[in-house]
Amino acid sequence: MVSVIIPAYNAEKTIENCIESILKQTYQNIEVIIIDDGSIDKTSEIVEKYVQTDPRVILLHKENGGQSSARNLGLERMSGNLFLYVDSDDEIMSEMIADLYAQIVKTNSDISMCGMLYRAGRKEVRKYCEIEGLILTREEIVRSFLLEKFAFGPMCKLFRTEKVGSIRFKEGIIFEDVEYLSRVYLTSNSVSCCSYPGYIYYVRNGSTIHSKFDEKKLDLLKVTDLIIKRIISENLFCDKEILLFTLNSYLSILLMAADSGKYRNYSDICEPLVAWLRENQDRIKENKFISKRQKVYTKIFISDNSFLIYLLASMRR
Repeated sequence: MVSVIIPAYNAEKTIENCIESILKQTYQNIEVIIIDDGSIDKTSEIVEKYVQTDPRVILLHKENGGQSSARNLGLERMSGNLFLYVDSDDEIMSEMIADLYAQIVKTNSDISMCGMLYRAGRKEVRKYCEIEGLILTREEIVRSFLLEKFAFGPMCKLFRTEKVGSIRFKEGIIFEDVEYLSRVYLTSNSVSCCSYPGYIYYVRNGSTIHSKFDEKKLDLLKVTDLIIKRIISENLFCDKEILLFTLNSYLSILLMAADSGKYRNYSDICEPLVAWLRENQDRIKENKFISKRQKVYTKIFISDNSFLIYLLASMRR
């Protein structure tokens, strides 16, 4: 059985399409666990109709505690020997579960994953896994994670319950997906990847990535530090990959501060990050994994030129 875990909060506008896309799967041995995370709209009423007509649909209720706590409740209550996550405002292609299941059985891997289809209004972008096939060592799995070669987030992935089903999301932070996946990958011995874009991700302005910059976004720095320390403690040789991963996090914070139009107001946050860029600029320049664009961004922030930083933010809008 495959358990599908769906956290839902005030999802009355999207939950029906989400559920329909799952119930129409060509792979039918599933249970659909929907966790109503304290919604104050008609989410539960909509889900209850499916509960009454399809025994595979299970509705759980909890006080509002965020997506991580909802997913954790789903993990506690699931009964499948395989599981996956779907967000309540997304959908999946009709053959996604069947394809991921066939892949995980064929390769005997701990995780199977596919690509994603990003939809923003009328625009569609296909995001493939940059690796095709089977990864058989933990070190290579972690390297691929650090290099962002896997599709974003815990979605579009099928997990073996006996291997990673006991791992829980950290609650009360943002960017918890990245932290969760770091522990999942460190626990796994094999991952299989295919380029098929089976997960439909709807890009919305209210998401963590697209919301306004505030100090809560600094959780990214805490998560990054935690992940790096964990990987180093495992004696995995990923120095160049760790440098890229750190740079991505630091540039993300700097760019969000610049995009806010109030970069100088966040000097206490940005100055230590710029100091790190300056200290590591030679390593950044020589690192083959770091793109030309990232190296240009690094130079702009090191220059501390207000006009260039403002121009960079304007070009990104």
